[in-house]
Amino acid sequence: MSDRIHSVGFSISKENLCWVILEEKDDNKIEVKDLDRIPFNSPLDYDNLLNQTNRLKIYESIEKTAISEMFVSLRANLCIDSLLCFLAKIPIDRNLNTQERENQIQWEFNTLMGGENPKEYHLFYHQIEKFSNSELNSIILLFIKKRILSFFTNVFDDLKIPMSVTDIDHFALENACKFSYPEFSSGITSLIFLKESTIEFSLILDGEIFNYRQFKIKKSDSIPELFEKKIIPLFIGMKNKSLHKIYLSGENINDRLMEELTSLSPIDIELVNPFRDCIINKKVMNSPVFNNLNYFAPAMGIALRTG
Repeated sequence: MSDRIHSVGFSISKENLCWVILEEKDDNKIEVKDLDRIPFNSPLDYDNLLNQTNRLKIYESIEKTAISEMFVSLRANLCIDSLLCFLAKIPIDRNLNTQERENQIQWEFNTLMGGENPKEYHLFYHQIEKFSNSELNSIILLFIKKRILSFFTNVFDDLKIPMSVTDIDHFALENACKFSYPEFSSGITSLIFLKESTIEFSLILDGEIFNYRQFKIKKSDSIPELFEKKIIPLFIGMKNKSLHKIYLSGENINDRLMEELTSLSPIDIELVNPFRDCIINKKVMNSPVFNNLNYFAPAMGIALRTG
């Protein structure tokens, strides 16, 4: 690691705010110094995100800890729910130069976002290398409204916690897996993030995402049935591309659900433990939230980011 890690990572979902404090030791091992999960008294209203009620829920959830100056002198990073962004995978000519690629991304934005003003959005993309001799690669596009990102960072600014890095939770989760599981960055693996209303699915090649999908969960849906109907066929359709493990994360995964998904899957499933290779002190071990390690995977992943 090029920079010594002494940081706090915050992750905000619809129902919880989680934070993790990390410190890199002289032997380069990472110690989890402290952590907490604060449920909101009611879920954030994503349909009307930029309102005072949402702001107060976030502010008040960490106000007391911020006043204690626990976060002072720490590098602070934040990840937010990917459901507040727009993500899409699109094909792109691999022979395009930089300006031509930017022009296509602008065209895709106008096509996908239905007349929205691109000046009101942050536009990011991740290029995916081709698997064949095709002239096409793919890119994963991420569009997020500047007002949404500012809404979150301004709350932390008011608490005197300026953000160094911001990202979405799915990519932060990917980073946590890279840290905790060396085998995650070798060959093809899958990352599945279970949320209240969505299953996020990505395929990872040698540690880099090359496919991303979202599947909406209706109130009448059973997670195992949705997994069997929507996710399993994707694995079967990979044909000769060997997938060696599924990494699973989410806020409400219990033993019964793990057993059901494991029985359905032709691929081994690993429930992500973000602290698998960390030093855990007694304070953290005795914390009432420590038994639900999976909640902290995005916060851990974003805390590890140095740029």
